[in-house]
Amino acid sequence: MKNKFTLLFSLATIAFSFSAVAQVSYSQDFEGAGTSLPTGWNQVSNATDGGFLRGTNTDLSSSAMTFSAHTTFVATNDDGCGQVCDKGNELLTSPSIDLTGVSNPFLKVDIFYLEGTYQGATENAFIEASTDGGTNWTVIADLVGGEDWRTEFINLNAYANVPSLTIGFRYRDSGGWLFGMGIDDFSVFTPAQNSVDISTLNINSYVVQTGNDIAGSVFNSGALPITSLTIEYTVTGSSAVSATINGLNIAPLSSGNFIHPTQWTPSAPGTFNVSVTVSNPNGATDADLTNNTLSKSVVVATQSVQRLPLIEEFTSSTCPPCASFNSTFNPLLEQLQVNTGADAQAAVVKYQMNYPSPGNDPSYNADASTRSTYYSVPGIPDPFLDGTNVPASSAFIQGAVDARRSDIAVMSIALNATNNGDSLITEVVVTPFANFPSGFKLFIAVTEDQYDFTGTNGETEFHNVMRKMLPNASGITLTAMTPNTPLTFTRKHKFTYSPDDNPTQNSFSLWADNFLDVTVVAWVQDPNTREVFQAAFDESVTFVAGINEDENGIEARFFPNPSNDATFMRVNIPVASNVNLEVFNIMGQRVGFQNFGTQNGVQTFKFETSDLTSGVYLFNLTVGDKKVTRKVSVSH
Repeated sequence: MKNKFTLLFSLATIAFSFSAVAQVSYSQDFEGAGTSLPTGWNQVSNATDGGFLRGTNTDLSSSAMTFSAHTTFVATNDDGCGQVCDKGNELLTSPSIDLTGVSNPFLKVDIFYLEGTYQGATENAFIEASTDGGTNWTVIADLVGGEDWRTEFINLNAYANVPSLTIGFRYRDSGGWLFGMGIDDFSVFTPAQNSVDISTLNINSYVVQTGNDIAGSVFNSGALPITSLTIEYTVTGSSAVSATINGLNIAPLSSGNFIHPTQWTPSAPGTFNVSVTVSNPNGATDADLTNNTLSKSVVVATQSVQRLPLIEEFTSSTCPPCASFNSTFNPLLEQLQVNTGADAQAAVVKYQMNYPSPGNDPSYNADASTRSTYYSVPGIPDPFLDGTNVPASSAFIQGAVDARRSDIAVMSIALNATNNGDSLITEVVVTPFANFPSGFKLFIAVTEDQYDFTGTNGETEFHNVMRKMLPNASGITLTAMTPNTPLTFTRKHKFTYSPDDNPTQNSFSLWADNFLDVTVVAWVQDPNTREVFQAAFDESVTFVAGINEDENGIEARFFPNPSNDATFMRVNIPVASNVNLEVFNIMGQRVGFQNFGTQNGVQTFKFETSDLTSGVYLFNLTVGDKKVTRKVSVSH
């Protein structure tokens, strides 16, 4: 299905409502029954489905073109029309609009358009204008794709005082089988001279007792550029702090950011209401004072720690676009040193899916499915950063990780994983530094660092893949948390090992026959907003000696097997010991020897097999006074 291969990029949607003083020349909200276009609206289309139709998102959506809810609107759906449908040059036109005596006119319209690509074809969409009844058209906007409805504003000053203006919406599928576009809430209007709306507050929900910026964004809903603004903020129990910001240049019907020149320094931990008001655009009275204030509840923590961002990816060994994305994504993860040591810049968990066809990825299981449902994953590859869906772009993710690391974390997670041969015991300690309500979730994922498998998409190495979540993918519900009061959780799971290092789909088996390549990742997440507050990992699953010990109390993994040019041995050495390797052929002749010196802890050793003839060999690895023997096939 083609929706699995479409990468969607998020664009901010501007909230806008007409002030009482805006002059509306024409508007159409497309509400009404039936599929026919409103009176005065026309279209040119060669499509067999009728081209642009009116309806709801339920009426107008298809399997690969799913419109978000937007009451009633008009849309053309190339996917729903079918692969041989001709939507190569569709044009929807408005009635003639009389702008005689109108100055500073603008067009406002809500658009749903993906700008998707499928099977080498890319769709295009334009907004055009005509002053001669549709004989000649001028492009006034080349639309850019987004993942949801968004509002477009277009300056129509070039058409001021024109007695007949027609607006057209042109869609082209470039001869392919693409997606389509939706249109709603169309209007041509003249805004008030000076008007400003506050759009967002960019203040962290959790801060500490240092200077904190009071920042946000505004929308110039007036006809004149905004060069100055008054910004005032109040905090629970404090006096108002007001300042005039000069030197701005916010164009009409566009957005701009602000930072109040006076920071807020909390005097004590607790919960505070921060209220921000913008006013006096260009030193004038705002024409509409109904949308000038926003408030936010902010929690002041007792302390902060370094944030470890969590990257999650939904992918599959049967997904060609996943292989393409992972070719740059995996090197980025290596660069970020994910799940590795004190210098790690992020933790990562990958979930293998059972689509597209043939859908036989062996690492897919119920926990992966539950996480996919949790995020409502529409298609793959689909990465998330701290619970937020991000574009499948390694460059974007790099910048987003850097930005996220610059945000403080107000809780810590300590994680310790041990095993006794076949069972994994995980202890997690969550220490909050602020008040958190009940209902937050602790998730624990057991991942394998690397395994070899040839997917139908051409991938042969897979990294950081989730094999089991503890106790399951629904997580552990946390009680209300108070500052500096740790919560401790212990979870245990008995793993089975896959025969021939090849687990079956829907199992929780490990690819390896030990825990040497296992990393446990834990994180705390708000189930309502999906925000991840902190993550942690343990890359060294400590072996508890004396209980179901592996061979002679030594854990060892030999890979790849069969081997080509080299065999690697990953070994857990509990006590500093001298390490030797002897290699014997099937005749009992020693054909290789290597001394690795005195070693301790989890180590990886490499033995070159390029000089050995193809066949079966015994690898005897001696660690102190103990020996591990494995049969290794060499194939050139």
